Amino acid sequence: SRCRWPRGCGRASGCRAVTSARADWHGGRSVAAHAMETPHPNLAALAAKLAGAPKVELHAHLHGCARIETLAQLAQRRGGESGSAATAAIDAIRGLRTRSLKDCFKLFSLIHELVQDEAALRYLAAAVLDDFAADEVHYLELRSTPRPTGSLTASAYLDLVLDELAAAERRHPHFSVRYLVSVNRASPAKDGERALDAVAALTAERRKLVVGLDLSGDPTKGSFNHFVPILKRARQMNLGITVHCGEVVDDAEVAEILAFRPERLGHALQLPHAIRRTLTEPTAASIPIECCPSSNCKTLELDSLRSHPHLGTWIEANYPIALCTDDSGVFQTTLTKELAMVGHSFGLSAERLAAIAVRPLDFAFAPPDVLDRVRQRIALWKKSRL
Repeated sequence: SRCRWPRGCGRASGCRAVTSARADWHGGRSVAAHAMETPHPNLAALAAKLAGAPKVELHAHLHGCARIETLAQLAQRRGGESGSAATAAIDAIRGLRTRSLKDCFKLFSLIHELVQDEAALRYLAAAVLDDFAADEVHYLELRSTPRPTGSLTASAYLDLVLDELAAAERRHPHFSVRYLVSVNRASPAKDGERALDAVAALTAERRKLVVGLDLSGDPTKGSFNHFVPILKRARQMNLGITVHCGEVVDDAEVAEILAFRPERLGHALQLPHAIRRTLTEPTAASIPIECCPSSNCKTLELDSLRSHPHLGTWIEANYPIALCTDDSGVFQTTLTKELAMVGHSFGLSAERLAAIAVRPLDFAFAPPDVLDRVRQRIALWKKSRL
């Protein structure tokens, strides 16, 4: 169950131990997946129907959402030997028909090498935000770790990213964006405290853009309980809590996370049987799950999405899930593609998918007034389609 993500990638949604999942789900399919309708016959047609529909994205890592074209521009801007080397590496990956997990690792390393100053971070953030807006995402929660980056302090990093969030909302009238502070469990807890200090030091207007805290990183390092004081402090600051959960087999830690009751769970792939049963029965106490189909397929090395250990069950049970992209640039996806892939795999209509696309507003972290405005915009869009 060792983490397969490279050191220094800053997150580890790909960490996994597939042995248990494959043993528990013989043949890679849940009972629910077998019982679902025949898959939609035309993936491209389904994606076309969904392209203009409003969407909500709750699990997106800023750096991993940079498209390879954005990275190529950053390499060109850098110039010199390092820029040329980055361009060669990018061109080699861009020429591939499909990307292996190893290629994804290379991209994560390239991204962090290229984003080392204010200009690069601004360019990357603006490009990522524009990409989500172009995909008709009406509400986005974007996450990253405010870290010292090249010439930037953690506070300067946070200020800059929030600048770009506000600018994106001005460029795209349909677009509302909020920020989650990512705390890396592989780093010292004091780094998380400093990130919250930076949030606390923001002006009241800026502070409104920060709505949550994400605990992520290499799940084989650190321990959840070590970061509970930070999570409690974040709650006292009225931040929603989402925790990457069940990325490797660790039943004790999954139980600890659920006992803490974060507002949302990320991935939730490796779950004990008893807990799995509770997560197929939607109740008022259900914890919503951020599910990232392409990311899960890549990191679990699944032959198809129908082999996902839990997604079919969650869909059949109408469990509160948010379909998300995770690292859209690295995994060559968009939220439209994720929705279409799920619909194609599990036989869902475009109408059902359009409803799934906006349901995450019910468990988003922004305050009610912000979410009400998003709902009003979506209602106007629907009315215009009648």
